[in-house]
Amino acid sequence: MIFSVSVDLDGLGCYAAIHGLDLTLDDRALRAVPEVAVQRLCEALGKVRGTFFVIGREADIAPARLHAAAAAGHEIGSHSHEHDYALSRWERAEIAADLEKADLAIEAAAGVRPRGFRAPGYTLSPQLLEAVRGRGYVYDSSLLPSPPYYAAKAAVMAARLGRSASILGGVGQLFSRRGPHRLLGVRELPIATLPFLRTGATFRRRSRRSSRACARPPQKSCAGCGRSSARCGRGARPARCMRPHCACSPTELQRSVMAETRALARYERDKPRGLFGRLRGAMEKWALVQGGPELEARLARLVAPQNEYGVDPFGMELDFTRAAIAPVLWLYKNWFRVETHGIEQVPAGKVMLIANHSGQLPFDALMLGTAMLVEAEPPRVARAMVEKWAVSLPFVAPIYARIGQVVGTPENCRRLLAAGETIMIFPEGVRGLNKLYDKKYQLQEFGRGFMRLALGTQTPIVPVAVVGAEEQAPGLFDFKAGARLLGFPSLPITPTLLPLPLPVKYHLWFGAPIRFTGSPDDEDAELDGKVREVKGQIQSLLQHGLEERKGIF
Repeated sequence: MIFSVSVDLDGLGCYAAIHGLDLTLDDRALRAVPEVAVQRLCEALGKVRGTFFVIGREADIAPARLHAAAAAGHEIGSHSHEHDYALSRWERAEIAADLEKADLAIEAAAGVRPRGFRAPGYTLSPQLLEAVRGRGYVYDSSLLPSPPYYAAKAAVMAARLGRSASILGGVGQLFSRRGPHRLLGVRELPIATLPFLRTGATFRRRSRRSSRACARPPQKSCAGCGRSSARCGRGARPARCMRPHCACSPTELQRSVMAETRALARYERDKPRGLFGRLRGAMEKWALVQGGPELEARLARLVAPQNEYGVDPFGMELDFTRAAIAPVLWLYKNWFRVETHGIEQVPAGKVMLIANHSGQLPFDALMLGTAMLVEAEPPRVARAMVEKWAVSLPFVAPIYARIGQVVGTPENCRRLLAAGETIMIFPEGVRGLNKLYDKKYQLQEFGRGFMRLALGTQTPIVPVAVVGAEEQAPGLFDFKAGARLLGFPSLPITPTLLPLPLPVKYHLWFGAPIRFTGSPDDEDAELDGKVREVKGQIQSLLQHGLEERKGIF
């Protein structure tokens, strides 16, 4: 039986804040959790080793208790310093300062530096994850994918009529993966929930068959645990003996994770099994049927940096990408019938593809990325710089990460370019994506960020014009009230109400690479001239493409 126990050492003041109560706590109440609760938890756990997430500003209330817990083998994690339930909404620099302050306070009290982090209120944001990664934490354990929990929290907040200090966060976390995974480059160990019901705390018991040792050559019994390694069970996974020298001990991957944190007893990479395994296999076959031997050869040439989990540092999984490409490839070949012009001009190695953006939903980015995979030489997975709000949508964040798309921060872009990746950037952002039909093919304002990155990393820029996306879902008017209600930047209403794409024909026009010289710290006026040059190239390509096309469909 495997136990994984973690406890948030929230003082009574935190619970008062959740319920909107204005209380003055005496010394006895302040010490109730840091001193009394920690002692009782250590006694109750006995030989079971748990993880205590400590609030930095409360670490010095009873430092002796924390030090004793750490000495007893319990892991001490960070629960931020101020424990502001809206921490995920702070600026990145403010979050980083708070986490650093918490680390110093916790290390001073417990004698160990926190290696894990849990956000107050279990709410995450891209800037919070960036700060967590920047502090060098081994893992984050903030996700609680439990709709019942958030329903109860919402009920409390509603009952307190706005006096509660808690926040709900994005709805995407309710349906996040229950197992360990990568989230924007951070190892995420979600708080355990039951399958289907997704209520808190999970209990698992292994059967005798699954607990047998894996098939290995016969050896003598382990001196540490007495288990004979000759016992094997029809290709079953290794038994969960936790002694690293034992022949029936877990895999190297499992040992490495257990060495880094006691919050997780073991880690197994998700492998396609059952219905989802068959679905992935069917998707891969569908992709190969559409692309034939040429696509198979191209997919075999794809290379991505992989860590011990089989994914790259930002979460991309090539096996998942090979399956996910199937429906996108069908859209590329049959629905939008994409034609490329000048794609041979895209150089190998690091490059920025700067393109116009339109169509309400980012099918233009999907088609451009697919073109780089199935037509460019060499084939590559182009990384799109995704809007920060997009990853808050249900199911979006894990899918984006596994197909190689990342949140569009300068730091992420620099790291990818340093690794020689191809980056897709749409400087218009949502201004272009959600513009109304009366502004079709009129480029909106370009920011300077991509130019600073290009100059700082000496990366060539390839201007790209997407012709066809403007007509796929023409926006008639912007339903601003609905956008505010849903938390979207805008909500254009199309002839079909929902922005379902019409079967327009796409044309992708690629310009010659542009290599700029200068410093990323140049004056804005100097950068504006370079940005206007790129914008002018795209506008010229758009005009040429519109003149050349024979019709919308």
